[in-house]
Amino acid sequence: MSAALKTPLMVLLTLVSPILLLAQETPEIEVTNVRFDRIANDWIVATVQITAERNPLPTARNVDFLDDVSLTMNVCYEVANVPDGEVPFDFYRSSVRMVSLEQSVRYSVYFFLPGVVRDRDQLDVDPFAWLIEMEVGGTPVAMAADQAGGEIKVDADGYENFLSRANSMAPENEGIFVPMYLAPDFIVDSSRMRSSEVPSFYRFESEN
Repeated sequence: MSAALKTPLMVLLTLVSPILLLAQETPEIEVTNVRFDRIANDWIVATVQITAERNPLPTARNVDFLDDVSLTMNVCYEVANVPDGEVPFDFYRSSVRMVSLEQSVRYSVYFFLPGVVRDRDQLDVDPFAWLIEMEVGGTPVAMAADQAGGEIKVDADGYENFLSRANSMAPENEGIFVPMYLAPDFIVDSSRMRSSEVPSFYRFESEN
């Protein structure tokens, strides 16, 4: 190969290699099922089932495990009895941080909405729309169609619009929609969850 051709080729390979590396370093988690059920005292439980793929990150301790996985469940409910002039939707958000997920193993994550909220606002069990965000060690998992449902436009604009509304409105209801470890024990027991599929969570004691 002549020197005239070799130099541009080396420059091209230098530019392409980081792009390929970035593409290979994107973690993948499949959302295999999402369902909403009414349980004891009119509480609503949201069940999210996920399966992790092989860990492509160069920092992986074990390629068969995805470490430090965060999952945020965003839900939007249509409210039946809002005062005139108010938006007839409420957004709720809850997050968990999981220690590690083994490749190809099914995990179930549970979130709970109090029955008193459902009764007060005359909520359907199924939300108007929902969307799931995930990260692995701070690296976002790319959005896919299985991460959203209900009356939501399944494309980039639809996701962005929903998250914009959620970011604006969900803080008003912070602490109401909670993960399983913050819900009352008798409510969690009534959900008949599959305890063998529950992942290990990061938990921190209050500093106060």
